[in-house]
Amino acid sequence: MSFQKMQSMSRWKLNALALFFLLDTLARAVWRRKGDGVRGLVRYPWFMSKYLVELVVGFFLLTWRVRIILSAYAWFRRVDDIMDKDAEPPQGYTRESYLVQKQEVVASLPNISNCSVPLLTEDLLLVHLLRESNRCGVDVVKEVVNLWSVMCWDNKRRSREALATREEMTHYATLQDDSILGVYVKVFNGDTRHFCEVSRLLAGIFTKTDWLSDLDGDLQKGIVNIPQESFAEYNLELSRLLACKSWEDLQTVPGFTSWYVEEVKTLDKRWTETRAVLGQNFGGTFSSRLLIFVFQKFMVGEFECAFEELSSRVRI
Repeated sequence: MSFQKMQSMSRWKLNALALFFLLDTLARAVWRRKGDGVRGLVRYPWFMSKYLVELVVGFFLLTWRVRIILSAYAWFRRVDDIMDKDAEPPQGYTRESYLVQKQEVVASLPNISNCSVPLLTEDLLLVHLLRESNRCGVDVVKEVVNLWSVMCWDNKRRSREALATREEMTHYATLQDDSILGVYVKVFNGDTRHFCEVSRLLAGIFTKTDWLSDLDGDLQKGIVNIPQESFAEYNLELSRLLACKSWEDLQTVPGFTSWYVEEVKTLDKRWTETRAVLGQNFGGTFSSRLLIFVFQKFMVGEFECAFEELSSRVRI
């Protein structure tokens, strides 16, 4: 699809197409949980219904702010699914050529009309994002580029089967948190100066928690989010970890549970200390009570629920 054709689409049509990609992403996420048995049967239809309502309200009834956030999320989720082999690339593309195309698209930002390769259908999400952000005077190109760099780093270490150091993982976890939260701060008119200090204190805690949440599934795909130093410190065997097919299998690997418990304790301590310093308004990042409520509900609340699940896996 050409940029000119995408650019000529009405906002409502772009909204509808972007919504389609979000629903497709959600459907794949639910399908991947099909092995959860009764728990999945009860939990995911409810989750999907709740998410559907939020998407429709966000895209068609709420402000441009929600559309920017959801468009960015849908594009990255789509690309990440193909990168992780959870979805197939479009017809005529291999995974490698697909990622090369995406590299060219990101490199062309913010002038996506000058992109040296043809745009694919999902790239309309970036066109939509740029149109909405330009119309409202919000620049999130830096955050998009930084998120892409994190994905490329993740893909490279996976393809080389290389273990990342703790310092390297903290750097990219912080960069990912900066980028995701930075979009929220910008589109909701938060104080970006205060947010820089907030980010330094958080030190990638949201992404690190996500890594721990997906640890068993990622290891089955060959994705190792365990620092290089931990293998020597806890006498972990990489081959045994990669051979595990479930969380229960992981717990039988010598040293794994000790490492996991220590990681959760470290994150819990970091979050408790940071939360006490930042307070309810996240260190002055937000001044509006409504925005504080939204951020607490949809970012902090979701994070704390995920963190509780981490702690419940083992006795801490």
